[in-house]
Parts: sequence; structure tokens; C-alpha cells
Amino acid sequence: MTDNVELSRPFKIDTLTLKGNSQHIEATERECQQLAKRLEVVALNFLMADVNISAGVDDVITVTGSLDAEVTQICVVSGNRINNPVSTPFELQFSESSPYDESEEDEVDFQEVQPPEPIENGIIDLGEIVSQFLSMEIDPYPRTSGLPFSDYSDDQNTKEGVKSDHPFSALAVLKDKLK
Repeated sequence: MTDNVELSRPFKIDTLTLKGNSQHIEATERECQQLAKRLEVVALNFLMADVNISAGVDDVITVTGSLDAEVTQICVVSGNRINNPVSTPFELQFSESSPYDESEEDEVDFQEVQPPEPIENGIIDLGEIVSQFLSMEIDPYPRTSGLPFSDYSDDQNTKEGVKSDHPFSALAVLKDKLK
């Protein structure tokens, strides 16, 4: 389970106490580099998380916590590097018993409460949970604060005298060049 994981922090569920367990996770420099490659960002400057693991009813284990990180990305407007802070709480439930009934239809109702994730080999990888929640919080279109997108113009269309309000104006320019 944890062979190819950049940030692995396995937690054995048989060590869970009645009061619950807490764990502080701090990624090493190497883990940050590997995770940055996976997340396709320039750099992951730091990643820290505080995680709580507690037992609930029906053999459900709840993992809650919060993470703080900083990622370096490329601004989609200027092309410059920017550092974006990431901070988010998270919660996920696990169970050793299979939450899926094979006889049920394959349709998913997103309004319904999602079943717990399966526990594999008695281990929950807390580092992978943190990595996945981080990946969901990274801005897919990072932009430097205060930089207006309206400054962008398609200089080629205006230079060639093609009206840029037409959706295929750039193709018209390209077509004329190929003749």
C-alpha cells in the first residue's frame, strides 16, 4: 500500500486507543520534492498536518485534521513564479468491513452520505490522506494577486487586421498564412 507513496505515514489500527490518537506530520525536504512532482507544481516549500484518529460506532474509524502548506506555481497570466499558501481542514472515515453491496446498482447519489473508505491490511496511510487533500486544494489556475486578466490581447489578430471578436479569427489568420 505504501510502496509508491511520496509521503507515507502508516497508522496501524490495532494501536488505536480509546481516547483516540494524534499525530503531527511534517514532510521532509525529499518528500516535498517528490510530492511536488506528483502534484505538478514547481515546488512544495513545506507541508505540515495535525491528524486525529478516533474510533466510532460500527467499527468506523474517523480521521480528522488540518494541513498547512505552501506551493510554488507559475502564474497563468504573467508566467512568473508565485507562492500560494494552502490551509484546509479534512475528515475521512474508514472501515474494515466492505461498505459496498455488490447487488446494488452502480449509480452514485452524491446527496447521500458516502460510505467509509476500506482499510487495507489493518493500516491507514495518514500521509497519503494529507497528500490527497492537499492536491484537491491547489489552485489549478494560479494568478498573481492583483494582476488583471483583462490586459491580455491577441496581438497577432490585431496586427493582421482580423477582428478579434470572431471566435475563429485566429484560424482565419493561420489559413491565410498557409496559402
